[in-house]
Amino acid sequence: PTVSGFDAVTVSARDVDEDLSDTYKPEVRNYKVNYDDQNGNVIKTDTVTRKTGDTVKINSSTQFGWYLDDGQTIPTSATLDADDT
Repeated sequence: PTVSGFDAVTVSARDVDEDLSDTYKPEVRNYKVNYDDQNGNVIKTDTVTRKTGDTVKINSSTQFGWYLDDGQTIPTSATLDADDT
């Protein structure tokens, strides 16, 4: 079966009655971190290249002249999932 974010490892066919299991390894992918304004316009984009399932540090700050609303923070890390969200 296909699993988003992972490459399947191919197993050759055999003429023996045995149980087989599928093995998947994480794909290396480019992930974009978008920073949006209150209208949904992207004001900054950071790109990280890592494997699905990796946790990455986010080293960013607000753009000059921009500020966060009360109660908002910039995350310091994120775990990269298979569907790029």
